[in-house]
Amino acid sequence: MRYIGCEIFVLGARSWRMVDGPPFGLFSWLGCNPVSAIGALHWIPRIDCSDYLVSMSTDDDKFHKTPLPKRSRTHDGIVEMGGLLSFMTHEDTSHIDIWILRGLNGQDWIKQHSITVGCSIKMTPLYCSRVKGEIIFMDKDGSLYAYDFESMKEVNMENGCPVLISYCYPHVDSFASWQIEEKDLDVDY
Repeated sequence: MRYIGCEIFVLGARSWRMVDGPPFGLFSWLGCNPVSAIGALHWIPRIDCSDYLVSMSTDDDKFHKTPLPKRSRTHDGIVEMGGLLSFMTHEDTSHIDIWILRGLNGQDWIKQHSITVGCSIKMTPLYCSRVKGEIIFMDKDGSLYAYDFESMKEVNMENGCPVLISYCYPHVDSFASWQIEEKDLDVDY
């Protein structure tokens, strides 16, 4: 069986190590960033009509398929919500269902919420804000919208600047540093 090559960068060692990638054919498109949730990295392997997502567990670096609760469509997507993985799927042009995955076996999908908007929507989920719990969507024209589980509101951009999707990443403040401090081991007691 053929595999896609895969390497993981180990921060503490500042080196790369090889791992067995996913089996050849599991991915047909790898153009999106992975979503980190429930101890794994996750991708939807096709932008349209996928029955599963591909996950790589971070504790054993193994790839596996996880069935989706519904077949994905063009504007569907996955995001991390409160440490769990969510799949947002368009039931029709004015209705989005939010499914939550509670475990990696794929049997634990629970329909958590439905968003109904009084007009046609073609919004792709980008991420969920940890601070306010809002889900950020991008419309087909590049406009951003925030949904706070009560209402959908357009996000006003400063100077009307369009959003470049490849540069939108959620950010979380942390005390952890990416730098490794080298300490002097000669200590006088």
